[in-house]
Amino acid sequence: MHEIVVSKEIRANQQIVWNMFSEFDLVHKFHPMVRTSPLVGDMHTGKGAKRVCTMYNGMKAYEEITAIREPEFLRIDITKSPMPFKKAYGEFYFDAIDKDTSKVTIKMFLTPKFGIFGDFMYRLAMKKSLATMLAGVLDGLDNYLKSGRLVGKNGSLQERDKDLNIKNTNQYQEVV
Repeated sequence: MHEIVVSKEIRANQQIVWNMFSEFDLVHKFHPMVRTSPLVGDMHTGKGAKRVCTMYNGMKAYEEITAIREPEFLRIDITKSPMPFKKAYGEFYFDAIDKDTSKVTIKMFLTPKFGIFGDFMYRLAMKKSLATMLAGVLDGLDNYLKSGRLVGKNGSLQERDKDLNIKNTNQYQEVV
């Protein structure tokens, strides 16, 4: 199994950052590759919550929260995807730096399909592109929380999110 790790300090308190990931249908608001992320079933958070992420290119990934320790840790398994993985999941760590700053670390674990050839392709191309994509997710979250604007395809900022009300946006003080 291969591991990819990316981290970023986000100028928002731990609870705000936690909510953006644990409210399981919100990822499309800041993920630069995800067009929609509706829930599958009635659970919107917690172990067993499921969603389907439809990417801008039309591909779909089905995901489920399989472990949770609020507000510090979340594990999301990719249960079905057209990507060439036998198994893939992400671990998300949320550390409070101070009351207004958090560090988010994403660790992605995956086993490629196709044996030795899959391992070769992972080292040649997939590792770098997946690390760039994960860094883009954290950049998208940072931009969303800074501006209150939805993050669109390839990280472009879109219209202001009508569902988000941030007081003192420049400091990411409080979501109401």
